[in-house]
Amino acid sequence: MSHAPLAFYNQTGQEPPFPGAWIHTDLAERLLSADLSRMGRSLREVQQQLQTLTSQSFESDTLIRLKWDSIQEKGVLNNVLGVFQGSDPSLTQETVIIGAHRDHFGRQAGLVFPGADDNASGTAVMLEVARIFAASGLTPKRSLLFASFSGEEQGLLGSRLYVNQPTRPLAKTVAMINIDHAGVGNGRLTVGVTGLDKSQAANAGKHAGIGDKVDLFGFFPGGDHVPFKEAGVPTITIVSGGPHPHFHQPSDSSDTVRPEILERTVRYVVALAWQLAN
Repeated sequence: MSHAPLAFYNQTGQEPPFPGAWIHTDLAERLLSADLSRMGRSLREVQQQLQTLTSQSFESDTLIRLKWDSIQEKGVLNNVLGVFQGSDPSLTQETVIIGAHRDHFGRQAGLVFPGADDNASGTAVMLEVARIFAASGLTPKRSLLFASFSGEEQGLLGSRLYVNQPTRPLAKTVAMINIDHAGVGNGRLTVGVTGLDKSQAANAGKHAGIGDKVDLFGFFPGGDHVPFKEAGVPTITIVSGGPHPHFHQPSDSSDTVRPEILERTVRYVVALAWQLAN
């Protein structure tokens, strides 16, 4: 088993409470073969039943021992930033950040993880919002900073780097809008708000013509907005509503992304950013 394809993910500089690993489907079949045979089921059948959102857990007598060598290498982390300068001299030093991470897992354990929903979708939305503002001829009073973060999947590394070395003062950052998983689901938008009145997020939905399709919540525990929240910056996180069945799977490919959900998210972010920046 020590030679089977295996990948271990760890946030740099921190030990998780217990190890987590990706394994190849063939290895999973071998590990569970005795249990599945006893139940008269196949791994594919179990995976299909999981789509019904019902528990498929069972007790197993199989004991698994994991062993790996951890290698830490220095690398270069690249965030890509662009600023749309505000028009009001008294407010132009204040900033609204619109961010999305562009990284995913790539090739791991002999598998390819495309990362279409997580998070090429959010990156596409952010870029389209930037294009719309640039082409509109309209300039908000406050400045907009568009941020393409890297290293999110390795522990929010890109957003933490920005918070530690901000290009614009955090004390004058009005809000950080984070776009993640914006391409699949039920057509609704799930919006998490911290540090701001939820009515602002609700009003943006009305201005975008989708007020009845925006579901408002409080803090979301994971994502590039977290370092900003910890630094005292108000945050708004936008995720397409409903299940994301291909989350962190090799099946997260572009054919699963729905263009109408991307378009709806773009409209919402444009309305929200314009509102916050004015």
